[in-house]
Amino acid sequence: IIVTKCSEDLTQLEKESITREIAPAENQKLYFSRIVYGTPVHVYTNEKTELEDKMTVLLICGIANPRPLKDYLNAKALSYDMLRFPDHHIYNSDDLREIKKQFEKLKGEKKIIITTEKDAVRLQKFESELKGLPVYALPIQHRLLFGGETDFRDTVVSFIAGFEKMAQQ
Repeated sequence: IIVTKCSEDLTQLEKESITREIAPAENQKLYFSRIVYGTPVHVYTNEKTELEDKMTVLLICGIANPRPLKDYLNAKALSYDMLRFPDHHIYNSDDLREIKKQFEKLKGEKKIIITTEKDAVRLQKFESELKGLPVYALPIQHRLLFGGETDFRDTVVSFIAGFEKMAQQ
């Protein structure tokens, strides 16, 4: 069981409280993870750029819970606006017009469009329509808290080895 999107400073006391609430069975392991954001990568050129506190961001996302992403942008950028679409949204030409319109409305000298890696894949086909706009995907990684990386890796490797052993029999 993995509890995702934990705060970086999750305390041992909070971990114990969550563990009691979940009440994993004896044969279950419980891990806690947080999101780590990487360096934004241009959707079409693969150029990287750092988020700066002087940037104004238009966040485009079709994810169920954008709260961690919004919190991250609040801490990193001067300001941001968001165009939120339904989870698993398939973009169309009306969406592109709205994206361009909202981007043009942004105030500030350093403007950028940030989207998720998942949404960047869906926007790939609109390169000609979005050409010239600074559209960047914000990569994410998950980090296990409380030193759980080694135990998790060992558990997965052991599980796979069990299947390999069964297949050889």
